[in-house]
Amino acid sequence: MGQVIIRNLDDRIIELWKAKADFEGTSLEQTLRDLLIREAPLAPDQKLAMLKAFRESNRRAQISDSVDLIREDRDAR
Repeated sequence: MGQVIIRNLDDRIIELWKAKADFEGTSLEQTLRDLLIREAPLAPDQKLAMLKAFRESNRRAQISDSVDLIREDRDAR
């Protein structure tokens, strides 16, 4: 399993998360692990934005018609 180190986190934030963990009866590490697991999945709008960005970045590479491929191959000879 991997590890993540978060630097420059305000001490007050750490204390708040420790208090939350104590209230829940878990360790700070477990509380933060649960948070990361819960928040990891992308929301539908995030997935759509990523798909749009991917399509846009690959727009030049797409050839929509096989006729274009045949012509491109023929012209290359």
